[in-house]
Amino acid sequence: MHKTRKLTIAAGLLAVLALGAACGGDDGDNTASGDSSTGGLTSAAAEPAAAEVQTLEAVVPGGEGGEFSFAATPDLVAGPVEISLANHGTLEHQAMVMRFKPGADFGQFAAAAAGDPTGTSALALVEGFGGPNAAPPGETRSATQVLEAGDYMLICVLPGEDGAPHAAHGMVLPFTVAQGDAEVTADTPTGVDADAEVRLVDFGFVYEGPFSAGETLHIVNEGDQAHEFVAYKLDEGASADEFAAAMESPTGPPPATAGTGIGMLAPGRSADLTLPDDPGEYVLFCMLPDVAGDGSPHVGHGMLSETSID
Repeated sequence: MHKTRKLTIAAGLLAVLALGAACGGDDGDNTASGDSSTGGLTSAAAEPAAAEVQTLEAVVPGGEGGEFSFAATPDLVAGPVEISLANHGTLEHQAMVMRFKPGADFGQFAAAAAGDPTGTSALALVEGFGGPNAAPPGETRSATQVLEAGDYMLICVLPGEDGAPHAAHGMVLPFTVAQGDAEVTADTPTGVDADAEVRLVDFGFVYEGPFSAGETLHIVNEGDQAHEFVAYKLDEGASADEFAAAMESPTGPPPATAGTGIGMLAPGRSADLTLPDDPGEYVLFCMLPDVAGDGSPHVGHGMLSETSID
């Protein structure tokens, strides 16, 4: 992760979308209390039958001209979709899934960001549905989420070595999800049999850890604001406090490396991911801006937690 990653959404979207315009609650605990009522999975028996899961394979080709692009051919109808991001590049990437709200389009999204350096005005025009996050170079990360009908984009707003977000170099892919025969809502199950659950709240993570390498997590946003789920593996001997200090006053890369994650989830939205087969100490955090407050990243409001993957 580059030292400028803390600009992921706020200043990052400003730069991305200004370029695009030219072209056209309550505080949450960071660790589980042990009360099963705060961390248990919803009973499958209480849910409607899951629809067949579709797949969308997105590839970062890498190499000359391919570091900042998505190679993908979305052909989707509303329902559960597993999105994989195969990162053949040399940098960390993400494929956040955002749906434009009714009446909004990318041009309006770009113009809003250009007029608001926090990025909050632009985010008011979209709804986050997840997508794979924090995909390390040379690896593939996946996320399964339910997509409703509408106009979407895959976007990577991680900052590059030049300080500009990857989307400013072309890492945006618009696509449309068609309406199918079945009714699809935020409550439609993904069909994934998760092993554990992580609840995103304002501002924290609620879960029962530690986790096991390779297990599946159900990530659900129960906050009043949009949140993301990012998991980084801490360097040997490093702590979450040291990571937070490096994010607050960066003088170089923080003491951690990209692990996995879920992109922006609107309130009430959820997605599933599989943890990497790489045990160790991890830090969980969210970089989205405080849209109801000062516009600063959620990690600055305490949305950071250390946990183990065994």
